[in-house]
Amino acid sequence: MSRAPGRAMQRALLALAALAALAGGLGAAPRAHAQPEAPEAVRAVRVDEHPGAQVPLSLAFTDSAGEEVHLSDYLGDGQPALLLLTYNRCAMLCSLVLRGAGEGVAELARAGDVRPGRDYRLLNVSIDPRDNAHEAARQQAVMLERIGAAGRPEAWPFLVGEQPAIAALAERLGFGYAWDERTQQYAHAAVIFVLDGRGRVSEYLYGFEFAPADLAAALARARAGADARVGRARAQDDDNDDGVAATLLACFRFDSSVRVFGAPVQRLFQAGALLVLVLLGVSIGVFVRRERQRERERAEAVR
Repeated sequence: MSRAPGRAMQRALLALAALAALAGGLGAAPRAHAQPEAPEAVRAVRVDEHPGAQVPLSLAFTDSAGEEVHLSDYLGDGQPALLLLTYNRCAMLCSLVLRGAGEGVAELARAGDVRPGRDYRLLNVSIDPRDNAHEAARQQAVMLERIGAAGRPEAWPFLVGEQPAIAALAERLGFGYAWDERTQQYAHAAVIFVLDGRGRVSEYLYGFEFAPADLAAALARARAGADARVGRARAQDDDNDDGVAATLLACFRFDSSVRVFGAPVQRLFQAGALLVLVLLGVSIGVFVRRERQRERERAEAVR
């Protein structure tokens, strides 16, 4: 009998044991840390929906070319708008939101020939007063490329500004965010604000993926001036650390100082490890059955 199948089986079983330990360790991590209290910055984050609220169009910002502009240069001209509040130095969440928005916008243009800058406004405003025009231009170039609008900055303007203007805009939108000194990041929600043609809040779209059909429907409602509806997601309160709100509001990057991930990320890793564990177990089962079948065939051949 060949020794190779035995060695292969040993390696497979060792891998299975390692994955079991990994899954168990990840599952035990939250208990080992006794579910530490959420950072103060995370507890301060919330989205208080203000349907119908008028965005202050007179607020001044700086565009990616370094020129002073006002929100009225982009909003309130009769076209509905998608507005994002992110920041250019964001380690994780902003990239996910921007990527999701970019994919939805690009697909909407391909499938329905509905394009930003022509059929609606698409605007990004940084919540970090440290961001500058150069950083905005760099981020803008990446996103314009992704939506097939390279070289057309009017398709997706990126603005930076001073803290008073940023705070005034965020407050009007109901966008609560906070700086976390320990992680050197802003805690904030993953949300797109849909505005009508007068610059009023129409609705809120939450998450990291935005289907083109959902974007088209939201823009159509905003264009028609339909009554703003309250989104499905609600603000996270101090007593609720689970569910969609926690995932959207508290998804920080890995904190090397404490060597732990946030609870949502731990749960994702645990689920992934368990999935691999199941798949490997199934593969080993198939392998064992095949080896037994080969053994029977070899035994019959000897007879």
